[in-house]
Amino acid sequence: VCGQGIKVSDTGTDILDNTIVASKQDSEDAEKAAIITTGSTSGVTVRGNIVEDSPEHIYEFAGTQVPQALRTFKPARITGIDGVNISGASGEGSPCPNCIVDLYRDDADLLDEALEYLGSATADAQGNFTFTLSSPLQSGFGLRTMSTTQSLNVIPGLGSTTTTKNSVLYLPVSAVTVTLPTTGTVGMSVPVTLTVAPLAAGASLTYTIEATGIEDVTGAVGEDGTASTTLTWDGAGAKTVNVTVRNEFSSAVESTQITIVQGESKIFLPGVRR
Repeated sequence: VCGQGIKVSDTGTDILDNTIVASKQDSEDAEKAAIITTGSTSGVTVRGNIVEDSPEHIYEFAGTQVPQALRTFKPARITGIDGVNISGASGEGSPCPNCIVDLYRDDADLLDEALEYLGSATADAQGNFTFTLSSPLQSGFGLRTMSTTQSLNVIPGLGSTTTTKNSVLYLPVSAVTVTLPTTGTVGMSVPVTLTVAPLAAGASLTYTIEATGIEDVTGAVGEDGTASTTLTWDGAGAKTVNVTVRNEFSSAVESTQITIVQGESKIFLPGVRR
């Protein structure tokens, strides 16, 4: 098909270090990906490829001959993004001991892409791995992974050097904006609004507010990236408000202050008639 990316059907094929830009979907396949393999796909290795403007995914499987074990095997997952330090583990329910984990940079648009190949790590016998980025991810960019086996039957029924499909986007939280008044009154509710960026589809975000003189407040961030709550103090003074927003693998912290004052005291005197 004119404009299609790469499609192979043979086992033991290496698809390495290609650049694929704006590829089209093959009309014969329901799957939308820049790289598609058919057949048993045992020993098909897909590593180091750059994919921009994919039809939908980076790498997928097509056809009835593809083993279900491969279709459902999950690539490595990211468990921590802390500056340049990355940690990860096998995909949920898909143990991958000693597998090679390739990491790719992608943005937060709706397409699965591999805009930059960042390098690889080798997992230990439990499937855990670490990786060091050359520089921290810029806001709006995250990580994708693909795993390649190094032993027979890591993916049941398939040989070594078999590569999984690409992962979801692991997009770290980079900023949280805290909006609240500069002053408040003892005993009165103070509105607080949180705005988180960037957002990744399907991401689960929670927040914790630690403020001087009151118990911690926790909750969930909405799909629009915002959350609202109220805080109430029973004593006057300058109060520090620390907000932490987390997803499964990253966090962002913001601090601000508010001054709480005593409300006006009113004394009502009885009227006197003469």
